[in-house]
Formats: sequence, C-alpha cells, structure tokens
Amino acid sequence: MIARTSQAQLPIFIPLVRVREPTARALINECRFILSNLGYDMSGQEFLDRLHLGGFRLLLDGLDEAGSAAPKMYSVIQKLARKYKRCSLIVSCRDTLTLKPWSSAVHFQLNSFTDDQLRAFVERWFRAEPSARDKLTAWLAENPRMMMASRTPLIAALLCALQHADAEMPTTEVALYEDRFAMLLGKWEGAKGIERLSPKLRQRYWHLLMNLAVSMHRQELRMIKLAEALEQARQLASNEVTAGAMVMDCAYRGILIWESTGDLSFGHLTYQEFLAARWLSRENPITFILNVLTLPWWAKTLDFYAAIHEDISELVKEAIASEAKFAYGSLSRLASIAPLTHPGVLRELRGKIDPGRSRIH
Repeated sequence: MIARTSQAQLPIFIPLVRVREPTARALINECRFILSNLGYDMSGQEFLDRLHLGGFRLLLDGLDEAGSAAPKMYSVIQKLARKYKRCSLIVSCRDTLTLKPWSSAVHFQLNSFTDDQLRAFVERWFRAEPSARDKLTAWLAENPRMMMASRTPLIAALLCALQHADAEMPTTEVALYEDRFAMLLGKWEGAKGIERLSPKLRQRYWHLLMNLAVSMHRQELRMIKLAEALEQARQLASNEVTAGAMVMDCAYRGILIWESTGDLSFGHLTYQEFLAARWLSRENPITFILNVLTLPWWAKTLDFYAAIHEDISELVKEAIASEAKFAYGSLSRLASIAPLTHPGVLRELRGKIDPGRSRIH
C-alpha cells in the first residue's frame, strides 16, 4: 500500500535473518539486493543518496532471528537511523529478546487477542463452515488453557487448521505442535492424494526434521541450503526412500518452505524451535543445554524442551554440582513447566537461590 500510494517513499522489506553479518554495509547490501530483485538497480552511492533524502522506508523484520548477533544489529540500525534521519524505519522483534529501549523511537507491543478478537478470527476463518466454527468455539470454551494459548495468532491459526482437517484437538501447546507435524506427515495424505507413509518411514521423517532443526538452531540459522538439507537426509536414506525424495516430499507437504533465496526453512521460527526441543528431549545433552540456558535465541526452544521432557531433575543436579549460579533462575522457571521434576531437587535449587528460606523450611 505504501508503494502504491506514495511517490516519495519506497518500502523495502528486509528479513534480518538474511543479513549475513551485523554491519551497516551488510544491511545496505541486502537492501540493494532486494531492490535489484524488484527491478530497481542502483549503485551503492545512489542508494545512500536516496536514503539520505528519505526515499525509502525500511521494514526490518525479526531482529530476534539474528541470534547472538541481534544486539550488534540493533546498534547498527540505531546508528543508521541517526545518520539518515529522513529515512523511516520499522523494526519487529519477538519478546524473547530483551534490549535497552530505543529512546528516539516509538515503541509498540502487540497484545494477545482479546476474547472478542479471537472469536472474530475464528468467524472469519470458518465463514463458509459454520458447523466447524461452532464446534471449535465450543471446544475452546471447554478447554480454558488452550483458549488462553490461542490468544497468540499463530496458535489460533493452527487450531483452526486442525479443526478444518477434522483432526483430534490438542490440550496443550506442545501437543498442538506435535499434532501439526503429525497431520502434515499423515492426516493430509488423503486430502492431497499423497502416497501414505509407512510407520517406519514416518519415523525417519521425524528424525530428519529434528536433526535439521537442531543443526540450524545451533548455527543460529533460519534458512538452510538445499545441499545441507540433502546431506542431513542422506544419513537417514534407505531402500524405501532417497535423500532427495525425503526433502522434496517435506517441501510438498508444507513442512519445509522454499524461500525467495532458494533456501529452505520451516516457515516460522517457532516450528524450528519445537523440533529442536524435541531433539533435545530425546538426546538430553545436559552440558550443552546448560551452556545455552540464558541465551535469548534458545529461550522458546528450552520452554518447549521442559514441557516435552517433563523432568529436568538431571539438568538441575548438574547445575548445582557445577555451581552454575547463572543458571539457577532460569532453571527455576523451566521447572515450573516440567511437572515431573523431583521435589527434592527443586527444594535444593530453591535453597541455592534463597539460602535463608531454605534454613527456615
């Protein structure tokens, strides 16, 4: 709409995950690359001149997806704003990343859906399916935990998709994401005319997706080259399926998404985080988890890990034994998500956090 209604300002949408390093040069080069793909070829100096005159509005998406480079990228963006004062900047970021307020910027925080907004969202989704709408609305009313979770638009959309597919409805957020992948790996086969996967082959697909997700997350990547995806798949290929067929099938099913760069992604970072957490729960690499415990990039993944694993007693014991005091606060929060964590271990952790309270009790 900006492009259509303003002759003075051209919007440029830049997913920050695509900026290779947290420098002004890399950011500007990405802007020019995106412009060239849209048919606007200009030299570096031409771009900077137009930037100085306020000819662009930069829409910088997903600051949190820059991983450990996010604070540096945040600083680069602020310096760019100070240097090119006529240039409009909009930066988006999930609240997993905590940064110092940008004093010269206007800050907005997106609230969760209200009950009325959620109801309107469901109504619009099922405009042509009133019976499905009524069924989902009644189900939400009977499941207050999922009603609360569905105030996040992504979760609301997933629940609508599951209802539309007449799938079994989940009762937790973890079950919701589990059902989403189970549906794409099986329950949509009839609707899409895809050959049904055997149970063994479906398990191979799960392993491929988890291995891909944790590999990407460790590298702080949101997108992966096809060659790298194929390399991961070769480790799981069999007489029943080749590496290429597995990757292409995952793309056809909508699990892997082709990005404009020609790379592959899981579409939404939350899907990658869930699959990486599933891998962490299976392998339970205690030392590695402790090392990433306080990193914002891993925050949502570790929430999923605690909910899936349910018992983080070993993780807490290792933190206490190694006197990893930096981890105590985060572990206390994760333990509240992992209901099977041993009470005695939790008491010891609380004693480390608040020794006075431990002596009283």
